[in-house]
Amino acid sequence: MAAAPAPCLDASVVSEPIDRAVLAALADVVDTATAAFEEFGHARALEVTESFFWTFCDDYIELVKDRANDFDGSHDAAAVRSARATLAIAVDTFVRLLAPSCPLPPRRCGAGTAPDRCTGRLAAVRGSAGGLPGPTPSWWPVRESPWRRCAR
Repeated sequence: MAAAPAPCLDASVVSEPIDRAVLAALADVVDTATAAFEEFGHARALEVTESFFWTFCDDYIELVKDRANDFDGSHDAAAVRSARATLAIAVDTFVRLLAPSCPLPPRRCGAGTAPDRCTGRLAAVRGSAGGLPGPTPSWWPVRESPWRRCAR
């Protein structure tokens, strides 16, 4: 069995309206969670993240799993890339958002060691032609977590 290709974390390949909509909603979650973290509201950040995570799993994944898998080859290649990139960006973002509440799995995934990899990913979707409205999201953990400063 061949190895699966590396996930695409490039937001410029996200072209389908439903994919762009889920990334816009995720950007709002990131903004809300970032504001909560800045005010030391870790419970609020976790609540917002978990709420969207379960909506994402229950609704979005169910809607796009056939397109993302494309077992029968019936979907447009750009639409398949869009779904796969959206899934990869969302999972990467969820790992980072959940890092303060569940620090060990994200650290093993590398989220605790290379936060700059995700900087601007959702901003690229918002800023492209026909992009999503709103400001560039504030990515957490690009800024250092307040509880990490206290632990030193």
